[in-house]
Amino acid sequence: MTLDAALAAKVRSRLADDVTPPTSARVAALAFSQQAPPSSVFARFSLKAAAFACVLALGAVAANYTAIKGAFDDSTQLAGQNVSYFAITPGVPFRIHIPGFLRVDTGLYLPLSFDASTSFSLDIPAQAFFALGDAFVGPVTGIRFNAPGGGIDSSVDIPLGIAGGYTLGGRVDLKVQLRTERINDANWASQFLGGGFGVGLRLP
Repeated sequence: MTLDAALAAKVRSRLADDVTPPTSARVAALAFSQQAPPSSVFARFSLKAAAFACVLALGAVAANYTAIKGAFDDSTQLAGQNVSYFAITPGVPFRIHIPGFLRVDTGLYLPLSFDASTSFSLDIPAQAFFALGDAFVGPVTGIRFNAPGGGIDSSVDIPLGIAGGYTLGGRVDLKVQLRTERINDANWASQFLGGGFGVGLRLP
């Protein structure tokens, strides 16, 4: 091979190296070209369960509307009575978080009420939410020790229910729940069943 031919081959090899992208660039391009995997059957089912919990919560609110309205409309029960009071609920929340799978919310809370007689409760919630993308669903329970005061006997409440929701932007939780405040009461289905909707803000 002549000197000119060898020089021309070297130039062509150098040009090929300049045109061919490095291995890391090809891997990155391949990663971006892959489509996101479809959602699993479990995730779709759990979203439906959260939606069902929302419907049940709305139904519970509607079922209790008559009783709530009657309590406020019955002025004879309030005549001559001082029904004003002050309440506060200090507490310490605690969370166990397994990213992408499970979140357990618990803590210790002390609801205080000041009216004719001071009453307080010791509330220890236990809520487990399974993560399904941006959605979550799971059981809610706990235990509450009540000391009403005013000569009323103390009591213990064990709530039980189901809750679900959706997280917007990784910071705002929209949550619905259907629960009874006293599953340990024989009349829990007729007197202590209710639902609710809440909005929560997650802080870093």
